[in-house]
This record gives sequence, C-alpha cells and structure tokens, in this order.
Amino acid sequence: MVSTYTTSDSCSEIGFSRFPYVSIKICEARNLQAYSEYSQELKPYIKISKGSHKSQTKSATTSDDVIWNENFEVSGDGFDSLIICLMDHDEFDGDIVLAGLSFPMELLKQWREEKVLWVRLIDPKTVQDLAEEDNILTFTEDMEIYNPADTQCPILKLEISYFGIESLREISSKIVNSEIIERDGKTYTEYEMVLTRKDGFNWKVNFRYSQLRKVRKNMIKRFPELKELKFPGKTALSFLHLKRSNKFSEERIEQRKQVMEKFLNYTLKCQYQQKCSDFYQFLQVPYN
Repeated sequence: MVSTYTTSDSCSEIGFSRFPYVSIKICEARNLQAYSEYSQELKPYIKISKGSHKSQTKSATTSDDVIWNENFEVSGDGFDSLIICLMDHDEFDGDIVLAGLSFPMELLKQWREEKVLWVRLIDPKTVQDLAEEDNILTFTEDMEIYNPADTQCPILKLEISYFGIESLREISSKIVNSEIIERDGKTYTEYEMVLTRKDGFNWKVNFRYSQLRKVRKNMIKRFPELKELKFPGKTALSFLHLKRSNKFSEERIEQRKQVMEKFLNYTLKCQYQQKCSDFYQFLQVPYN
C-alpha cells in the first residue's frame, strides 16, 4: 500500500538566507515494512537537520511505501553536514530515528546540477541494537541504489541541488508574448519576456524593440564584438501605410522575437549583465 503526502507547491525554510542554499525534495520511501517488526504502529516521516535548525515532512500512517514530494530550502552557510533522518512518530514514548544519512557540505557543493538519487537505509535489524546517533551514517556512493525496483531493503528517494551565489548570474530568457499598443497617438509592439535564473526563480519584463536596440548600441560602445551578433533592423519603407502593415505583421513580429531572443540568451550566457549597467537595468534583475 502506498500513502501519498504531496505538498510540492510549498517550500519550507530551515535557517534560511537566500544564497548560498541547498534545495531538497523528499520524494518517497519504499519497503518500510521492514521496520514494522520494531514498531507496533509505524508512522514514518522525514526530518531534516542543519545544526539547531530542523524541519520535517508530514507523518504517514502506513508501514509500507510513502510518497511525500515535499520541498525544503536550507541555508548553505554555517554547517559541516546536512542530516536527513527517517523517523517513527510515537506520541507516547517519543519519536525515534529509524535511519539517518549525513551529507557533508563539501559533497553537496558538488551537486550544482540536480542530483536525483535513491539511497539505501540502515538495516532494520540493527535499529534496536544501536544508540540513536549510531543510526545516522555518513553518505557514501555505495549507498546509492540504481535499480530501486530490484531491491527489498528500505530505500529513500531524494532530489538535491546546491545553489551558490553564482546562481544569481546564470539567467536565460524567453520572449513569450507580444502586443500591439496604441497610446498617445503612437503605435508600437510591446514584448513580454520571462527571465529564469538557474535556481528556477523567474520574473517578467515588458519592453519595446527600440529600448533593447538602445541598450545594444550602448553595449557595443564598450564591447565592439557584439556588433557581429545578428539583430533585427529598423523597418525602412517609404509609404506610411506599407510601413505600418509591414512593421506590425505577425511574420515581422515573430522574426524580431526570435532574433532578439537569440541575442539576449547569448549575452546572458556570456554574462554581459555583469559588465554593463544599462543591460543589467534593462533586465530588471531582482535582488533576492
């Protein structure tokens, strides 16, 4: 039997100050019936500890498989290791640690791309014979399970990523919409861009072609190599009605969107936003 406790839209904070931090998703646990021999009514949950700061998932009411899908963010400062424990809730005798894993901070810093892993938990037969602190083992690669369906031992699925201060600088863009605006006797196209940081944080910026063109012009003064990047030119037709129909055609707008998006993503990848204040201000980069 599988119990599901899904709170994937929520995010708990543990001693949290935005950067650096560790993102942890407690996904699921399997084969917990192996612990039922040592607990009359198993009520498993996961506790995350960082120094004196602690947080936990919801308690399950099963001794079988559990799906939590709960997200946590842990400050990356001020601790040597992160401890993740499988707990049994007992309101009479007090909660006990069934199994625990200690992840050294130096290891977590290597997981800058999301690390998805199934880990083998401590042999249930040893739980009663060990002191609580002895149930917590330092994570090593031989604890990782690559074929979870083929194992009968208790296992836990985690998704872990480390985000250092450099994550603030890794941004991608996508122009998701455009709208023809008529205002104060002028007609122009306004583009809507979504900027996404490596940690998944995103925000929207609305801009006109002329604004990005001006920013690009200022950037080229400092970085002439950017002149070689393809960029849409201004519409240059003599007759006003032809000019308007061409300038605001769906095809013309779509072409501009594609070329501007390529320009933006190249300059973001090369982190020109860190070198040019005009570009940084154009992006409206939030500080958090």
